[in-house]
Order: sequence, then structure tokens, then C-alpha cells
Amino acid sequence: MKIFDAHFHVIDDRFHLEENNGFLPDPFTYKDYNHRASEMKLDVDGGAIISGSFQGFDTAYLKILDEISQKYPDRKYVAIANVKTDASDDLIQELASKGVAGARFNLFRGNDASVSDIVSFSQRAFKLAGWTTEIQVSPEQLELLSTELTKIPKLSIDHVGLRKTSIPYLYRLADKGVKIKASGFGRLDFDPWPVLKKINAINNTALMFGTDMPGTRVKKVFSMDDINRFGNLFSEADQRRILHDNAYQWYIGN
Repeated sequence: MKIFDAHFHVIDDRFHLEENNGFLPDPFTYKDYNHRASEMKLDVDGGAIISGSFQGFDTAYLKILDEISQKYPDRKYVAIANVKTDASDDLIQELASKGVAGARFNLFRGNDASVSDIVSFSQRAFKLAGWTTEIQVSPEQLELLSTELTKIPKLSIDHVGLRKTSIPYLYRLADKGVKIKASGFGRLDFDPWPVLKKINAINNTALMFGTDMPGTRVKKVFSMDDINRFGNLFSEADQRRILHDNAYQWYIGN
């Protein structure tokens, strides 16, 4: 079954990297990603390269998209970048022309942008370039912000909300059409599988699978066991949506 990887990182030390809370990850190039995916016999159809907190606001790494497209023209990739909420219209459009499909705000790891600014930015970026907004957020923030977040035209929440106390808000957001990343299972303090089953029952277009490779700062990284669990717990039609179609349509279109 084809995979559209909705959440993975490329850590290429040809480009800017910076410490976040004293942490700087080891390099993990697209070659490394492709090698690991091949070892697991994943039929990768493309994906979303997500800017990490360790990349700051640097966008020079977008050169990677051109390199990948030249080597693997049959795969479809986009980038999700860390962008400041006061980014100009010209910058948003310039980034979009280079393959950026959205902005990421990691509120869980110290991004101090206000929710009102994120909402305003998201509305503007969606109107200008059709951008998605992706948020990694703590449960406390999700509880306080869930109503405001529904004002964002195109929104996804990272890593199944990260904590068990996020779960009720994820259900409400999924019911409102918000996408939930089925990723980062090694980051969670709960068993994700019953939660994923319920989210899928609420809205079968909500879940978007991501490997979260290379899995920085986690004890358990993505493995084929995770793919096999989808096969055991979901119908073939649901697997196609979760592992490929939902994210492909979200980022690439029909």
C-alpha cells in the first residue's frame, strides 16, 4: 500500500541548525530517510517535510525539495516551514513558489506567537497561497485555544495531541474538520490506537499518517509494527485514507 508521509524531518547540516532547549539533533538527510524507508519496504509516494524547532526560521533547506524532485520525479513533496506571523505577503508567496504548503507553530517547544496572531496569519496565508497551519501544542493550550483554532481555515494538530488530556479536544476538532497527525507515537503518554479508531469514526478524513522520522527526542521510533497495527485495526479502505489519501489530498490535491 502506498504511503504519503505527512510528517517527517530532514536534518541536513549543509544548512542552518540551532539548539533548542540545549538539544541539537544528529544529521538525517533525505538519503538517510529514503534508506530507512526502503529497509522497511515502504512504498513512499511523497510527503511533507516538516521544519523542526532546531531549524529556526531558516528556509535555505528548501533546496532539498528541488534535489528530491529531480531524483524522484514520481514522488510529490511539500515543505511546512517555521514562519513568523508578521511575514510579508511577498515572503509567503515566495515560499509557496518554492514548495512550501504551510506554516508550523511549535507552541509545545517555546514558540511565543499569540493565538490571535496565528489565526490572523493563517487566514491571510490561506487566502494568499492556500496554506495549511500545523500546530504542536500542549494539552493546556489546546483546552484554552480549541475554540479560537477553529477560525483557522486549514488546520492540523501534530502527534495525536501529545498528551492524554488532549483527547477530548481532538475529538471536537476532528468533528469540525481539523486534521490530526497520526504520528509521533513514541512521544505520547497514552495508547494511541483506541483514540485513532474513534477519531476515524468521527471523521474518516481527519487522520494523516506520518513516520515522524528520524524520531528525535523519543524512546521508541517509528517501525513497521506501527504500519502493521493499522492493518490489524482498520479496514483496507480506512488504511488507504489514513496512510495515503487524506494527506495527499490535503497537501497535493486530487
